[in-house]
Amino acid sequence: LEKIADELKYLFHYVSENKVKLNEETIKFYEKIINMFELFQSMHFNFSEKDAKLLVSQRKEVILTSEKLFNNLGKKEVRVLGNLVNASQLIYNMMGCSMSLRL
Repeated sequence: LEKIADELKYLFHYVSENKVKLNEETIKFYEKIINMFELFQSMHFNFSEKDAKLLVSQRKEVILTSEKLFNNLGKKEVRVLGNLVNASQLIYNMMGCSMSLRL
């Protein structure tokens, strides 16, 4: 959980220091990542198969959305999107670790 939070913290520092103006689509994308993070947090402490399936579904949506967004953003915003995609990958990868602890 700390690694994911750190990834988001570094992203906030970059946006703040570089005065990156995020468009509405990027903000909505960020909200999807936060939803994934909150779901993973909940699953970490109280695992459910239903939530695991939802997280997998959210990841697929994130990948499809990011592919569309990458082509329409400026250089600084692409970096932000890249960091958000990295955070989603961390969440997804750590879900596997969390699940293996439960088996």
